[in-house]
Amino acid sequence: DSSTSRGLGDVYKRQHRYSACTASEFVNRQRMERAKLLLTTSDLTITAIAAAVGIKSIHYFSRMFKKFFGVSPREFRSSAMEDGSK
Repeated sequence: DSSTSRGLGDVYKRQHRYSACTASEFVNRQRMERAKLLLTTSDLTITAIAAAVGIKSIHYFSRMFKKFFGVSPREFRSSAMEDGSK
């Protein structure tokens, strides 16, 4: 759908004004933010979350997540669960 494509392009253009990230960095950031949300709000496996955000390889997903947030998806979920139970 061209309206969706145009809409996503507009979102990227607005984002690009405020940061010097490339289109792929922007998409990856969006994927990782969505993954972070799913890790804290769902019972999906990490493999299922990787697939849900469009990444087929769990190893690539884990490396990318750690690059963005400094911890593995498993560590992030464990920490979030501990924080939520306090």
